[in-house]
Amino acid sequence: MVYQYLITPRDISDIERCAAFCLDRFPYRRGEGPQEYRTFPASKTDLPFIADAKLVYKPFAHEVVETVYESNRDLWVDMPSAIPKFLDTDFFGTGCTPRHAKLPKLHVSGILDVEKRLPNCIDLATLQADLATLLECTWGHGFELDIVFRTELGISHSGERYILTLAHTMCTVWQILMPFLTKVQKRGASVQVLMLTMTKTYSYTSDEHDMPETEEEWLDDLRVALRGLYEGQWRMEYSGQPPRKRRKEVTAGNVLTRWLYL
Repeated sequence: MVYQYLITPRDISDIERCAAFCLDRFPYRRGEGPQEYRTFPASKTDLPFIADAKLVYKPFAHEVVETVYESNRDLWVDMPSAIPKFLDTDFFGTGCTPRHAKLPKLHVSGILDVEKRLPNCIDLATLQADLATLLECTWGHGFELDIVFRTELGISHSGERYILTLAHTMCTVWQILMPFLTKVQKRGASVQVLMLTMTKTYSYTSDEHDMPETEEEWLDDLRVALRGLYEGQWRMEYSGQPPRKRRKEVTAGNVLTRWLYL
């Protein structure tokens, strides 16, 4: 394909910024500064003519967009259940979807607090099937897959009951991920998985991991890692002091408690 030599980085950036809004800001691009995402145009009126199927030969526009996908290492999906729709969406109206391209890298994130039903929560019932759709694609050479799942435990809620639920969720997610990651690595891709809590990060790379194996091990590890969070809330709830006064007494040294209650 010769288009990668004809299209400038500015062309690629302009095309990426005109992606359709239909899937909540796909394709994702991390921005700089205080805003988590850059702002995209609200319509495709600014789409560069080389990628506009109404202005140029449609197969040409198709291959231009394919080149854009294959050069973009900053594509994000904010929950696993969105992966199938992401792969099959024609963001630029050229007939080229991410599934048609050999993607070089994909970031997948999600929230582990399924009981709270927060936005972008992982759906345990469909997680295995959602991830399997990636195995149906042809990836670029040296494809990289980054998976980052996190919990709000300790930020918007805490307590022993939530730790029990979180341990079950993280164990279930890990059991689903293990066979999937094996298949991904057999195809020569590199993988990084992070499961983030307020006090500890569980990680997996192609070489090693520190994930507990059983639900009991997850529960014991999370209790130790998060004890300060829910014990801090217990002290607040049963101290008998007004919340505002209690907030003022939190010391600067106890950073985690300060995050919870300031």
